[in-house]
Amino acid sequence: MKEELIKTWRKNWLSSIAMVADRASQQYHWFVCDDPQGIAWQFPELLSSYFDDLNLTKGYEQWISQDYLTQEEVDVVAAFHQQFDKYSPPGGDEYDHKVISEDPSWLKLCATARTACQALQGILTDPEDIRVLHGVIEQDKCSRRGISHR
Repeated sequence: MKEELIKTWRKNWLSSIAMVADRASQQYHWFVCDDPQGIAWQFPELLSSYFDDLNLTKGYEQWISQDYLTQEEVDVVAAFHQQFDKYSPPGGDEYDHKVISEDPSWLKLCATARTACQALQGILTDPEDIRVLHGVIEQDKCSRRGISHR
């Protein structure tokens, strides 16, 4: 049972980071797509899925102590976590995706998320974890083309 909880939590964690890293999908969902499924890509949802759904508002300590993550994994995402925690959209409107998408701080955060994803790919050993990092982006590319992804 705990193993399945860990797998699900890790999948959600990796997906959250990959979604912040994926600027092309953000642009698509924020400005092109009118699909209700695209709500997961809205800024408030990106923020909530990472900090609230994963219970990361107090950091990673509990997840390391319960063997959900290794210290090495936390170290490679530390800069992303800190930047995301401090990020606030200009003007304070979390739904103003145009302003967010042009914000240099957001662009820097997305770049930091990409760096974290690349670093994670170098240390992850579970093939499922690796597939998750690749799969989030591939699944979204396929959905934008109307292709079913498996």
